[in-house]
Amino acid sequence: MLTPLLANQATLDHTTVELMSEVESIKPGQPFWLAFKIMMKPGWHTYWKNPGDSGLETQLTWELPDGFSVSPIQWLPPERLQQATLVSFGYTNEAYHLVQIIPPQDLLQDKYTLSVQANWLVCEEACIPEETKLALTLNRSQETDPIYSPHKPLIDELVSELPEKLDQFGEYQVKGDNIVLYLPPGFLTDRKISEIVFFPEEKGVIQNSTPQHWSVKDNHVVITIAKNHTFPDRITGLIQATDAETKTIKSYQLYFGKVEVAPIQQGLENTLWGVLLLAFLGGLVLNGMPCVFPVLSLKAVTIAKKVHHQPSFVRHQGLLYTAGVILTFLTLAIVLIGIKQTGETVGWGFQMQNPYFIVFMTYLMFFVGLSLSGVVYLPILFGNTQATINDKTSKWGSFWIGILAVLVATPCTAPFMGVAIGYAMGQPSFIILLVFLSLAIGFALPYLLISLFPTALKILPKPGRWMQTFKEFMAFPMYASVAWLLWVLVQQMGSRGLIICLMGLVLMAFNVWIWHRHRHRSQMAKVLIALGLISLTIAPIAFLEPPKEIIRVEKFSRQRLQELRAQGRPVFVYGTAAWCITCKVNEVALKSTTVQLLFKNNDIAFLEADWTNQDSQITDYLASFGRSGVPLYVFYPKTGDSQILPQILTESLIVETIMNGG
Repeated sequence: MLTPLLANQATLDHTTVELMSEVESIKPGQPFWLAFKIMMKPGWHTYWKNPGDSGLETQLTWELPDGFSVSPIQWLPPERLQQATLVSFGYTNEAYHLVQIIPPQDLLQDKYTLSVQANWLVCEEACIPEETKLALTLNRSQETDPIYSPHKPLIDELVSELPEKLDQFGEYQVKGDNIVLYLPPGFLTDRKISEIVFFPEEKGVIQNSTPQHWSVKDNHVVITIAKNHTFPDRITGLIQATDAETKTIKSYQLYFGKVEVAPIQQGLENTLWGVLLLAFLGGLVLNGMPCVFPVLSLKAVTIAKKVHHQPSFVRHQGLLYTAGVILTFLTLAIVLIGIKQTGETVGWGFQMQNPYFIVFMTYLMFFVGLSLSGVVYLPILFGNTQATINDKTSKWGSFWIGILAVLVATPCTAPFMGVAIGYAMGQPSFIILLVFLSLAIGFALPYLLISLFPTALKILPKPGRWMQTFKEFMAFPMYASVAWLLWVLVQQMGSRGLIICLMGLVLMAFNVWIWHRHRHRSQMAKVLIALGLISLTIAPIAFLEPPKEIIRVEKFSRQRLQELRAQGRPVFVYGTAAWCITCKVNEVALKSTTVQLLFKNNDIAFLEADWTNQDSQITDYLASFGRSGVPLYVFYPKTGDSQILPQILTESLIVETIMNGG
């Protein structure tokens, strides 16, 4: 039985789609464009690569003959789609998704079929996922010149509308509640522009619904937007500029590196050598961060004590410290490269988004603070201010202090680092390693120079009791860093995360006290005690989880709904999806404190029918109410028939429905 050929167009419930080719015949090795077109009913829309506050981008999965390759979707500039307080990025009426097909050098067949599985989300008030499979069959060209299709003029026009990719690099700062974007010097300042709009390709960078303000300062176009919660070292986005005279709109794809100071205008960020210099300067400045300075200043004091008696030992320690720093920075670079290969957008501070890492750093800095305060004696790291010059216990101390210094520096971003690392993360792996090596050299250089040329330390007082006082004083910046990390943890996990981490810190202090009482036991006993105490310290982390809502949300199933109804409990079922913007707007009312307390006080079960990934059981449930998509809100009182709520919810509407139906 022959498999039927797929069509190049299809009509679905809410859209009509078509697969169009630039050419009618294929030439060996000559790329050509395909366009996937979506025509929508009036008032409906689909989404861009970053859907904004809600939605789902169109996905194209290709099946190509052997030897053929296809580019990622080349996204046309989107529109801002506002619904209530949320803004999405997408397309109305029609949408085109361009890809470039590259055939092999050898074409042995007369005909080739290119097929695509397309999945997209189309929304009005409701959101409907649709999908289809289309195909085109193209001939092998027998002509010298390509044979173009009737779609050639349209596709040429679409290609001309693609965002221009700039070689220049912008910068951004986080200032209070805003993100400030600095476009490259001179860019767009030489023409009359009536409007500039920024579309971020990453989610969570800006508050999409807030106004964007732009101005020209010092030959820079500066855009100020309310910030959200994600601050990568590199932001990618579209700058859409409207010409004041012709009213034409031009789009540009631009990268912005994170900086902590005013934008660098010398153009260093546009060359590899300039970026390596910025990385070196960033590493140098990183030594002054509150987390790092106490550790390194203590090592400098140790050098001052030993330099006149054993200079070779001091030089050896400087080299070991540098080795520890470089090894750790390169290890971190390799980790970032590995994550980048998976398609994730990462940068210097990506690990700070993980609450477990925050807890680990809190423990580490608190432990270092206890060490500096003299509660814990760690000669392998800090030595002992009373130790002799020949103290062999600190032989590898500087190597480990180099690793520790990089670890405690990871929450910090020094000036110049953002641009350098942002540039690096968009380059091949070799460039990333070079940038991190330059960062490591800058970070290690001050301590290395002091160890090799210790005459600079002559300005310090002679060794004495002041060294012990200075060491203990340096514990307080570490405790301040602990307080800051606890604040970050509260933003991520709420008060539950705070109390769990504080319990761990209390246990750590208790364990240090126990350790001191048993420090004279045998070596094996010490190892066993240490393992037990470490396990006890980290035990609270097992309870680290996001704060719970006032009421428990259960997963929807027909069986669970029937069980609750049989128990005589009122039930509220809501059909939702992560890509449904109307659902997200409604959740403001649905999950408000007033509504949740009302549900709790009336013992109303809350069932979530999550249709983010299509589920046949939920699809059937939607169909039973004559719906083909979400949102859907159904309230089942203790007795009587179910009540369907409107697709747009308000807090007062929910309260009125519950009170009248309950």
